[in-house]
Amino acid sequence: MNQKIDVIRARLKAAQDRKKSYADKRRRPIEFKEGDMVMLKVSPWRGCLADDSMWVRLNEITLNNKLEYVEEPVAILDEKVKEIRNKSMRTYKVQSRHRKGSECTWESEDFVKEHLPSLHAV
Repeated sequence: MNQKIDVIRARLKAAQDRKKSYADKRRRPIEFKEGDMVMLKVSPWRGCLADDSMWVRLNEITLNNKLEYVEEPVAILDEKVKEIRNKSMRTYKVQSRHRKGSECTWESEDFVKEHLPSLHAV
């Protein structure tokens, strides 16, 4: 059984190496010049419908040092307490800039305290 597992691992490793080699040979650096028209696709990392597209003015976009889109929370719209077995968990409905009302996210109390202290009202 262990020999079969070793053979399977070796074949998987060989396939991964082949794919990586193929991708590395064809990868090229992307360079932009001032004035170039580019399309920026932003993937949400939590609580949003991934297929919805939205248009935002370029000067309204904030990027962090890793060039990731940073959503700016604007308001806490709602609060509810979930009862889970023998404990309760408080969650907040947070609206971020550039999101509509139906696309707000529910965040835990810990997340709100850590990342949104100016909006936290507890």
